[in-house]
Amino acid sequence: MSQLRQLKKFWFGMLKLVVACLFFKNTNGLAETISVAVADWPPHYYKEKPTYGGHAQPVIRLIELAGFKVKFVWYDDWKAAFNTVKAGRHHATPSWRCTAERAAFFYYTAPNLYDPYVFFHLIDTPFTWESLAQLKEWEPIGVTAGYDYGKNFNKAVGQYQIQLHHVRVDKLMLKLLLKERIKLGLFSRDNGLFLMKSQLSREQQQYITYHPKPVVNAIYHIIFSKKNRDNSRIVDKINQQIKKNSTMFEPGLQEIQNNWQGCIKGALNLH
Repeated sequence: MSQLRQLKKFWFGMLKLVVACLFFKNTNGLAETISVAVADWPPHYYKEKPTYGGHAQPVIRLIELAGFKVKFVWYDDWKAAFNTVKAGRHHATPSWRCTAERAAFFYYTAPNLYDPYVFFHLIDTPFTWESLAQLKEWEPIGVTAGYDYGKNFNKAVGQYQIQLHHVRVDKLMLKLLLKERIKLGLFSRDNGLFLMKSQLSREQQQYITYHPKPVVNAIYHIIFSKKNRDNSRIVDKINQQIKKNSTMFEPGLQEIQNNWQGCIKGALNLH
């Protein structure tokens, strides 16, 4: 009789385990999928790379830790990715800086990427600068359409009537530099260095360098469309994971995260 009871107890335990596994599978299968609009921005985002780039993995991990699935939707450029999210066609798009204008249309996660913007130029161009007022003598300056380079740079462009040359994608500025059609190209530092190695020959790379002084200390966020009010709940969950998993980020960014009060409250002066 005792053996029969033990056998019943064993099979009852197995039944509970099977039910628990099925419940977990079904619950996991019902997890909401977050649609994320992206474009190439190597080394941070790179469609042809199996991992999708150095910053894509932390973004995916944070969203999954928050209890969601992730689907990357690739566009030809970031302006298109931004506009589709703004229109509510996707949940989010990563690696955007905080501006008051954008904050009217998007919920912001806490900061999760730092990459300063600097000027790239030809090595034989004797470029140096201390203030934005000096940039007038180095026009035309190459910039990427749809990017925001900070309120100070934008103000200087208007105040000193600095001529800009807009390109659709970053890598085109390297060709313009080599052809001397622009004197300066404004890149995020890591992106510019990656593009030099991946898009130019070794000989061409020897002609281009960058000035280390940052134009803006760019801090980036994942932004979610306000077209869907429920996105604020998703952002809250992701922010909880950013706080819990701070070791995912470099120490300098951890300090910024600890002091971050939101996109508008005190955040703009960090950008």
